[in-house]
Amino acid sequence: MTIKINGDNHSTSPGITSGDTDTGFVFGDDNLKLSIGGTQKIEVDASGNLGIGMTPSALSGYNSIQLASSTNGSYIDLYTGSNLDTRIICDASALKFQSDTKPVSFIVDGTERMRVANSGGISFNGDTADSNVLHDYEEGTWTPTVNQGTCSVISAAYTKVGRYVHAHCRINNFTGTSGGFHLTGLPYAIDNNACNDQHVGTAWGTYVGTTGEFHFWSQTSGLVTSAHAYAGGNGYAAVSYGSTITGNSNILVALHYISST
Repeated sequence: MTIKINGDNHSTSPGITSGDTDTGFVFGDDNLKLSIGGTQKIEVDASGNLGIGMTPSALSGYNSIQLASSTNGSYIDLYTGSNLDTRIICDASALKFQSDTKPVSFIVDGTERMRVANSGGISFNGDTADSNVLHDYEEGTWTPTVNQGTCSVISAAYTKVGRYVHAHCRINNFTGTSGGFHLTGLPYAIDNNACNDQHVGTAWGTYVGTTGEFHFWSQTSGLVTSAHAYAGGNGYAAVSYGSTITGNSNILVALHYISST
C-alpha cells in the first residue's frame, strides 16, 4: 500500500492518505482527525479528548470520550474473547445496560454495593441470595369490594415493596344484610402459606352501637383474595352484616400482608 502526503489537509482530501484519496488523516491546530470517505469520523483534540462522530469537548479538568450518532443513538460493546458480555446503549429513550446471563454489579472501592440480578430486581452489599432480592416496588389504587352486597369507596391506595403489601381504604354505604363481613378485591392475593390464619389488618370506624376498631384475618391455605373481619372482646367474634355492619357504617381500613408475588 502506498502512503501519500499530498492532500489538501481537509476531510475530503486528507493530508496523509493511501490510494483512497478521501480517506486518511487531517492535521489541524493541535488536533488530529480521521476522515473516511470524505467525512470526518474521529477527532483527538489538544487535551486528549476523543470524539467519534463529533468534535470532542470536556468539562474543565476532565478528559472525555464522546460518541455521537445522527440516527438511533450510540452504544459500546464489551467482549470476552468472541462472546458479547455487555452492551451499553444511549438513545432518546434511556441509558441501557444489556448483559448476557450475568448480573450487573456496582462496586465502590473494591466492595460490591448494589447488584441487578439476572432474574430482575436489586440486592445490596454483596448479597447474592435470590430470596433477598428486591423484585418489585409499586404504588397504586385498588377497588375494595365486599362479599355480600356492595359498598361505596371513598378512597383506596396501596404500596407494595417486594412481597409486602400495605393497602388502605375508606368505605361506607353497605348493602349486605346477613353473614360475616369479608373485604375482597385486594390489590394482591394474600399468600396464606406465609400468612395462614394471621392478623392482616385493622379497621376503625362507626358501626352499630359503637365507634371503635375490629381486625382482619387471613384464613385457609393457598392464595386468598379476601380478609375476614373479627371483633375483640370475650374472644373474637365474626363481624356480621346487619348486627354490626349496616348502611350507615363508615370504615377506615389498613391492611398489611405478604403477597404471592
